[in-house]
Amino acid sequence: MNPLGVEKISKLIWKFAIPGFILYIVTASYNLIDQIFIGQTVGVVGMAATNINFPLSTTLNAVGALIGIGAAARFNLKLGAGDKRIACRIVGNAITSIAIIGVIFTVLIFVFMKPILLMFGATPEIMPYALSYTRVTAIGTPFLMVLYVVNNLIRADGNPIFATISMSIGAVLHVGFTAVFMFVFDMGLAGAALGTIVGQFISAFLGLYYVLKKFKSVKLRKKHYKLSWPILASILVIGMAPFFTQLTATVSQVVLNNMMKIYGGASIYGAEIPIAVSGSMNKINIICMSLTLGVSQGIAPLLSFNYGAKNFLRVRETIHRAMVIVLIFSSCVFVCFQVFPVQIARIFGETDPLYLEFATKFLRIYFFMTFINGVQFVTTTVYPSIGKPQIGAFVGLSRQVIFLIPFMVLLPIKMGLAGVIYAAPIADGLAAITSIILITRELKIMKRAGQHAAPRLND
Repeated sequence: MNPLGVEKISKLIWKFAIPGFILYIVTASYNLIDQIFIGQTVGVVGMAATNINFPLSTTLNAVGALIGIGAAARFNLKLGAGDKRIACRIVGNAITSIAIIGVIFTVLIFVFMKPILLMFGATPEIMPYALSYTRVTAIGTPFLMVLYVVNNLIRADGNPIFATISMSIGAVLHVGFTAVFMFVFDMGLAGAALGTIVGQFISAFLGLYYVLKKFKSVKLRKKHYKLSWPILASILVIGMAPFFTQLTATVSQVVLNNMMKIYGGASIYGAEIPIAVSGSMNKINIICMSLTLGVSQGIAPLLSFNYGAKNFLRVRETIHRAMVIVLIFSSCVFVCFQVFPVQIARIFGETDPLYLEFATKFLRIYFFMTFINGVQFVTTTVYPSIGKPQIGAFVGLSRQVIFLIPFMVLLPIKMGLAGVIYAAPIADGLAAITSIILITRELKIMKRAGQHAAPRLND
């Protein structure tokens, strides 16, 4: 009997959330550690360069989410329904497709590198540093994308611990190699990028080994890796919600970079400080919100399996418990940002008074609604996990496209640089209200459905 259908919900949430929490910390550490090392050696312009590159990384993660989260959710839905034959083909198609996509993206990045970085907000001062960093990270594109997919599949297979271990090994090696390349061989930004792709390669290799040789829920054979458009389409449909969520995050980051470039350049801070601060503080936020993100993504297998088995009571309990956890944790993050902004900003080694002044304002205002952001994260996971990706896509789009980007463009017209910063808390609040309305409605629907459907337990 599958434990997803019978084991205590609170135990299952932590079983999947803690490895997911560690996984997010490890993943975020790639960019954060680079940022810290670069801040301590190259300075503000180097930090700004990695921030210009960051939308490229989030774009690759978005495509990885399209295949990885979509395949994992579809895989668990089929397992919950007892269809192991299709479940095998879902895993194989996910691996084949992401390998092909990774190679295509590598070529595109090298061909269009400078126009991409200009579009992402690079200034003449930042461009040489951004090119140096991106030339190396582009080589690791296939590793990064495969890594994202295999880790989602490993967690869907019920082994989040292995996913965490493989990522952690890569992260530890990343730190070591980055330090050697930057401080011993004095390779600067290129050294930081090289250390990153070494770590990604090791983690991707370990993840692929598990999927190809150790997968336990189903037995995979060569025929399962042959691309099937109907299978791939079924993955893409569910993966659209997290894909658009992350892709719109990329768009908002690009808009943010360009607004910082325009309005920061017209302020006492100049363009480089706001671009550097927005990037470094957003990476700090990802680390601080890692438990919230881990819980949000960790509940996906529980939701998919139990919804497929028509055990709506367990689905509702999972959502309720996840909401409580993320609200408590994100409130603690909110307090840290409000009380310790200067200490957080100093992590990157910068002591310039203008840098610290802007970083303090940015942390306190831009992340003012952090305490309620977890509601949207959980809601965005719920809908694709229960086979309703269109609603999930809308929830994912609401914060970035419907609220944040318009406010980020319009408010600075009257408020200047301050308007860019105030756009975020306004968007966060409106997105949270939207999520609460939708998830409350969905819980009521499941409550009524649960009164008429007996759960089906699966081996």
